Amino acid sequence: MSVRPLVYVVDDEEPIRGALRVLLRASGFAVTTCASGAEVLSAIEGAKPACVLTDYHMPGMDGRELIEAIRRAHPDIHVLLMTGRDESSHVDNLENVRVVAKPFDANQLLETLRSIMPVT
Repeated sequence: MSVRPLVYVVDDEEPIRGALRVLLRASGFAVTTCASGAEVLSAIEGAKPACVLTDYHMPGMDGRELIEAIRRAHPDIHVLLMTGRDESSHVDNLENVRVVAKPFDANQLLETLRSIMPVT
């Protein structure tokens, strides 16, 4: 029996969370969605996600703040940052963070996720 890697998707826009949930589940990942950084930080306390896929621009806690909080509590969790702007300079000094530009091709996103944590 194979284990489906658990991905937490964090975005303040429901249509994006829903589309990513469908895409990732159909591609062999287990998926949990959250609408904010605070929500995912609370949720990952009891879980062991392989990756957090997060938007950069969100109300309240932005992507960089979320990544910093994840790194403090869970340095082994991979993070994939989605952004419509070039935010790479804002996360250059953070380890284990990949950046995907929006809009992204679904295959490119899946390839990046699989490179981080192959589906078995």
